Amino acid sequence: MERHLKLLVSLAAGCTYANLAERVKNLDAKDPVFGSVCNPKDIRINKHHQLFALMWLSRQCKTSYSTVVTRTRVYTHYVDICNKQDLPPLISCSFGKLVRVLFPNLTTRRLGVRGKSRYYYCGLKLIGHLDNLASPVSPSTTIGPHSLLFVRINTAGELDAIVSIAGAPRLNLSRFNEHFNVIELRYIPGLFTKIENSVKSANKSAPLKFPCVLSYVPEDMDVDYAMAESLQKAYKAHLNSVFDLIRYVQPEKLFELCSALLADVGPACKLMVDEQLARWVKDCDLIMLRAAMKMLARLYSQNVPVMIVDPLKTLAKELHLRVKDLMEKQFPALFVDLKMRELGQFVDLLKLLLSCIESSNHISTILSNSNHKVVMLNDWLLLDIPDIIMRELPCGSANVDKLVELLETRLVKLLGDLTSSRPVMAKYSEFLFQLPGEFPDANPWLFLLLASNVLTTCIREMTLQGSRSFKSWWILRCWVDEFIKWSLELGGYLHDDFEQQIQPVVKTETFEEPQSFDYQFSLERHNDNYYVDLLELPENGSLN
Repeated sequence: MERHLKLLVSLAAGCTYANLAERVKNLDAKDPVFGSVCNPKDIRINKHHQLFALMWLSRQCKTSYSTVVTRTRVYTHYVDICNKQDLPPLISCSFGKLVRVLFPNLTTRRLGVRGKSRYYYCGLKLIGHLDNLASPVSPSTTIGPHSLLFVRINTAGELDAIVSIAGAPRLNLSRFNEHFNVIELRYIPGLFTKIENSVKSANKSAPLKFPCVLSYVPEDMDVDYAMAESLQKAYKAHLNSVFDLIRYVQPEKLFELCSALLADVGPACKLMVDEQLARWVKDCDLIMLRAAMKMLARLYSQNVPVMIVDPLKTLAKELHLRVKDLMEKQFPALFVDLKMRELGQFVDLLKLLLSCIESSNHISTILSNSNHKVVMLNDWLLLDIPDIIMRELPCGSANVDKLVELLETRLVKLLGDLTSSRPVMAKYSEFLFQLPGEFPDANPWLFLLLASNVLTTCIREMTLQGSRSFKSWWILRCWVDEFIKWSLELGGYLHDDFEQQIQPVVKTETFEEPQSFDYQFSLERHNDNYYVDLLELPENGSLN
């Protein structure tokens, strides 16, 4: 097997990394290099990614008995090339086995003073890097701007070791325990248009961008710059892989990836769990989760098929519990608590979105039938709307007039429109979403409660009158409650992004064989299997 892998590596000589990465993603059975590993068994054990790693090792490393290089340093450079080519890296232990395949006579030694020692590859040299030492140097040696171990990386979102870290805020993790996992309700005008524009205007090939870890380091903290660089690259790769698995709706693979966090980060986990840098981890998680929620939020107006809804239900039901169970066995309690708060908010929003989608699917069947709509409208016209408003809503005369106009004129016109060419739920979603904007002084929580109360009262009156459309109105009421609550919570969750004009970059790709699914969801073809791509959704009426 090892001989076969080495043979395949030799066949790829002369190919660029970009070309190799593209072939890894496509996995054509006719490919002379990757075609032999595109069967389900080899794909399951990531044999194609192992080949890419071996190709990188063969080009970037060579035997040199007079030099040593840290094991973490070699892995960090490998993760970096994977990030640049938009490929998920292998975990550090799997990568280490491949180093042994290509360099079987390599020795590994632990060098340095007690408590600060590191593992080194002795007799290995990184080609074209200043990371090789002529003799073993203690990792405790001070790393300064003139040291060979000091590396400046000046690409966007990466480490910049020259940046000033003076005045970086300290983090007191205990304050995070003082808050409940509750999202503030906010109404953001044009929220869904902003979400759509954010996704469409993003860089089409770049991964998510994250802040520099060094900007979170207090000036009096003695930081290991090499380890900080390793942490930055490894955690960035991990979060981008998490985003991709949400994008392609693959919950089981996502659970496996989360369980490998410790292996992905490697020795840099000591820096990651440090109280001073926990805020950086939190902010990176938030950027990724908000980008994922923007992607998922676009499903609200779609007729979402079961092949998407069921995996998302699995994700919403098990993600928080599984990740918490795994992390409690590997990381300190305060660090686990910090990560779980961000993940908990994301999962809660996902559950609300799924409830909204399911209730929308039920009511859309009714509202797409013109006969049902006529019966619903006739029953609504029998209600005494001004009397209900005066009894149920404690508000001024100006708001009473506005509410009467909304419920007696605009809602009636909406239900009476039987000729609209727009998607069934688009106009109803738009009408509902704009309602909080009609009352800018109302507290969102109060608006949510009163809106539900008014509709419940109307349905109760219909029940007493023996209305034929009682069941239809009840289903509509369920969707209204879910949609208003979800849209206000979504506004609170994404408020900081849009207020500060922070637009995390979401990556998109163009596949060779774009397919059209019955529900118009874009699919990626991969070895005769189809995977949903949530970044490629059909055009729909945007909400303002």
